[in-house]
Amino acid sequence: MAITKEVDILFGDTFDGDYVYFKYADRDTIYGMRNDFMDPLLKVTPFDIVDKSIYIVNIKDIKELEVSINNSSYIFEIKHSETKGEEKAEQTFMYKEKKELDKESFRALYRSIIGISADAQINQIHDAVSHEELKITYTLRDNTKKTITYMGYNDLFYFYQMEDNVYFLSSSKQVDAIKDKIEDIIRE
Repeated sequence: MAITKEVDILFGDTFDGDYVYFKYADRDTIYGMRNDFMDPLLKVTPFDIVDKSIYIVNIKDIKELEVSINNSSYIFEIKHSETKGEEKAEQTFMYKEKKELDKESFRALYRSIIGISADAQINQIHDAVSHEELKITYTLRDNTKKTITYMGYNDLFYFYQMEDNVYFLSSSKQVDAIKDKIEDIIRE
């Protein structure tokens, strides 16, 4: 259960040089506060308070994970055993011609994928954004799909578009970690 609280605060004129009047929109009482208390409120951006995780989905809900890097595609199938009594559900991770993967290797890859976070927000993309370099497609157990695409932005960041006109940058170290984990799995 999420608990949310919205508060509307109205600010008015200044008084005594260092103070400002304010009141809660739903109350009649007027208060005063020092102007310097208001400075942090005015400097907060949506990026400061938004969840920076790009996309987190429980591994138990995934049927297939496809990771495309440049022109190469790696498809991982996740087989789920059903829970019987007190027995825990198990996952088996398969790659290429149904080769079973080491669970820890796959989980390390998965942690690096869901661990990607936004490091910065930009207001618009520039012409230097390169082609798609990393694409992650989740196929959930109910057969719905979610695809996330990262494109090269510069040497330090990859670009990701969350919604219309909302752009985020993720550090290249995060994306490089995924590439490294894929290489580790291929060498197994």
